[in-house]
Amino acid sequence: MTDPDSVQSGRRGSSSAPFLCALPLLIDPSGYLPCDWDLIADEIGRGHWLDLFDAHFAAIKESALVSGYRERDIDSAWVEINSWIDRLRVDPGVVGGVLNILTLDRIRDGALRRNGVPDPFAAIKEAANESALGQLADRLEAIDRTPNEHRLVELARGMFAGNLFDMGAPQTAARFHDNAGIRFAELLGDVKERPWLHDGVDAAALAVKRKAVIFVDNAGGDVVLGVLPLAKALLSQGAEVILAASQEPVLNDVTADELIGLRERAAAIDSAFANEKLRVVSTGTDTPLIDLSAVSPALCEAAADADLLVLVGMGRALESNWLARFTCESWRVATIKEHGIARRRGGVIYDCVFRVESPGLRV
Repeated sequence: MTDPDSVQSGRRGSSSAPFLCALPLLIDPSGYLPCDWDLIADEIGRGHWLDLFDAHFAAIKESALVSGYRERDIDSAWVEINSWIDRLRVDPGVVGGVLNILTLDRIRDGALRRNGVPDPFAAIKEAANESALGQLADRLEAIDRTPNEHRLVELARGMFAGNLFDMGAPQTAARFHDNAGIRFAELLGDVKERPWLHDGVDAAALAVKRKAVIFVDNAGGDVVLGVLPLAKALLSQGAEVILAASQEPVLNDVTADELIGLRERAAAIDSAFANEKLRVVSTGTDTPLIDLSAVSPALCEAAADADLLVLVGMGRALESNWLARFTCESWRVATIKEHGIARRRGGVIYDCVFRVESPGLRV
């Protein structure tokens, strides 16, 4: 079993920490807190998340078997994860004094990698990507037909619909496990009407941005039919667009390597995606939540002069970085798919969040 220090530091361990850097768009890196839900202090919340991680492993195992992993390796990972869950129920401080959802992610995902199951949702991601690429031309055409004054709303609806494809949330994992090729029009029909729980679309704009950094989330419809159309819209206004994706596989999140391939295939459908102003950059991270104080130097360099930051998905925008403040305009865009997060953020399941914040001043 891993030691508490390695759980808190993540995949790389303390020896490689100097190779990571704080995102330069953070206003106060020294005071930055990735996750605001303290699961040591909140006993009820802690029980909720330990139960959820316990129950969710069944979906991970089922998907890992479909992806070709050996059952004995999957079961070995579960023994390690379950041991941590049992210990945390007794002593929530056993991991070193900090326990939050990011900690639990590191325990789960680290155990999967150590036991030879690094990408349990590989098969589902591949099927979802193929389906989404087959629908991309129609989605782009539908957006092009949308009047300019309503286009950002339609782009937001597409991001909400795509964000439903989430194998990390029990409420949606069952829906997509055997139906990764679900039609996007069906998902659009599930998006709630405005006003959304956080509805800042009217305060946002595409035309005045020089450079946007978009932290992408899931494979399939989320990135292909939700994020890529937003990227095209920003590119059409002359902006440079950085798509920031995970370094390592985790849940059904798209990785940077996978996104490079998807971008190339999308460019064969629409030449806008061949634009040199569109780049894919690895975040250097390996969890569905993201600690912006420890990302790749390449991302820090690429993001330094951005005037728009977009955090896509529950993990990056709601479970982590909810309280983070940035030197540029920021958008948090996600569909809520988990009851604990819904209560935490003052909403209900399937509420939509498009939270817009103006630039702040560095302290």
